[in-house]
Amino acid sequence: MAKPNLHIFEKEKDWENAVLDFITATIADVLSEKDYCTISLSGGSTPKRIYELLAESGSRRGIDWDTIHLYWGDERGVPHDHEDSNYKMVKEALLDHIDIPEDQVFPIPHPQQPESAAKVYGLQLQTEFGSEGNTFDLSLLGMGDDGHTASIFPHTPLVTEKKAWAKEVYLKEADTYRISVTAPVINRSGRIAFLIKGAGKAKALHEVLKGNDQPEEYPAQLIRKSPDVHYFLDEEVARDL
Repeated sequence: MAKPNLHIFEKEKDWENAVLDFITATIADVLSEKDYCTISLSGGSTPKRIYELLAESGSRRGIDWDTIHLYWGDERGVPHDHEDSNYKMVKEALLDHIDIPEDQVFPIPHPQQPESAAKVYGLQLQTEFGSEGNTFDLSLLGMGDDGHTASIFPHTPLVTEKKAWAKEVYLKEADTYRISVTAPVINRSGRIAFLIKGAGKAKALHEVLKGNDQPEEYPAQLIRKSPDVHYFLDEEVARDL
């Protein structure tokens, strides 16, 4: 079986720089072949810092935001101005600080209406990317301490979803809805980067990468294992690898 690329760092700054270098290099590679680069963004506190750094230094690193199209891998079932919104987080960390055309930013629409939001976004993605070839040029993903990625949580219908491009899911424990791009769509990305830190996720990461195949328990196992899938890790989360 092909193995993903693991990048493990002791120092926070080294981790940050490696992620930024990877993103800018991916953009450059994509733009050598076509006119724009599509990136699917992750929610959560770990990627938030990367978005802040991209806002600060993206242009200096050579990123031309006119060539970037931004999508969201998942969203919470709340309005875009809600404190829990992934869109709001990205807007405040990145979008408010860069000059990117509004028509190149594609958040999940009206997420407070999760079923219709998933249908609309799924159709939008299907129309944009079609049935063959890559979807996103780059998908940024996180992983929870329960092994979920995007909003594909353990023991939910999203684990086995094969047809929908995006789907809503109700999380009973949290009494809330999420909307997520599905695993088959993520797996068609040109490159995938997991951004994972912290000792609390070490057990789940070990199971995802080294354990038996049980995606119902650890949905991040649904994401393909190949050299163009990269895991950017700190030493704490990688301790059991």
